[in-house]
Amino acid sequence: MRFQRCGLGVASLWWALGTVAVSVASTATAAEGDRWYAGAAIGLYDTDYADGDLPHLTSSAYSAFIGYDLHRFLALEFALDLIETDADAGRGNDQTRYGALGFSPALVVKFPFPESDVEAFLRLGTSLHDYELESVNRSGLVKDKRWAPAWEVGLRGEHLFLEYLYHGEEQGLIMEQLRVGVRLRW
Repeated sequence: MRFQRCGLGVASLWWALGTVAVSVASTATAAEGDRWYAGAAIGLYDTDYADGDLPHLTSSAYSAFIGYDLHRFLALEFALDLIETDADAGRGNDQTRYGALGFSPALVVKFPFPESDVEAFLRLGTSLHDYELESVNRSGLVKDKRWAPAWEVGLRGEHLFLEYLYHGEEQGLIMEQLRVGVRLRW
C-alpha cells in the first residue's frame, strides 16, 4: 500500500477506522427532512509517477463540501479541494513540485447498513484541478487546468467519515488521497 511509505501505517489506518466506527455507532439517525449537509475534511495526498519512477510526493489536503440527499441511496455533492504544494528530489536531482486547487461535482451512491447510521458509499464524478507541476528533468514548469474522472469509496456515519479518493493522472503523476472529516445536516 502506497500510504505506508509516507508514514501512515496499517496501525494508524485501523485506529482511524475504529474511531469512526465507534463514534458513528452512537449517533442518532437524521430526521427524514434533513436532506442538506455540509462538511470539511483533512487528509493526506500521495502522488507517484505512473511509471514507478521517483520522486514520490506526499502532503496535506483539505476539502469543504455541500450535498443534498436525492434519495436514501443517492446524493449530489460539490466539493472544493486544496492540495498543498510539496517537493521531492528524485534520481539525478529530478526535483518535482506539485500543488492544486480542485472543484469536484459528483453523484454519491450510498449503501446503508441495516439497523445502523453507518453507510458505505461510492462517489462518482469529475474533478477540475488548477495545478502547478514543476519537474526539472521531465516536463519543466507546467501550469494547467484539467477535468478528469474521479471516484471515492468510504464509510460515513451521521457526522464522521473516512474515505479514499482517486483523482486520476496528471502529466504522468497518479493522484490519491486518504482523508477523514465531519459533516452536519440541516
